[in-house]
Amino acid sequence: MRSHIQVTREVLESIDAGKLPSLLILNKIDAVDIAREARLKREFPDAIPMSALNPKDIEALHERLVRFFLDDMTEVDLVVPYGKEGVLAEIRKNVHVLKESYDEKGVCLTIKATPGTLTALKRRLA
Repeated sequence: MRSHIQVTREVLESIDAGKLPSLLILNKIDAVDIAREARLKREFPDAIPMSALNPKDIEALHERLVRFFLDDMTEVDLVVPYGKEGVLAEIRKNVHVLKESYDEKGVCLTIKATPGTLTALKRRLA
């Protein structure tokens, strides 16, 4: 397993992604004995130990992944004018919408998105 982690890190470095935030997920934790699980948790304290066979582990991983990506996003308020339904559909499909309401100007949204996505959206809304 340690060799797999090392190879993964080397590949990430080779594509200039070694410094990007990442998560270490220790799948199949149900296949190791209690002593080895304890060692792995000590050696990799930030890792996420889980079993894909355990629905609670899947749910916890999903929540952790959502938090992981949302933490790097910026929260902003946008107004999508009526007539820009294509942009609104794109937002709903690709961006985390926190709040939505309507007024005379258009659809008022509070969203979380990456800086690059926000720049692209603002260009499309201009």
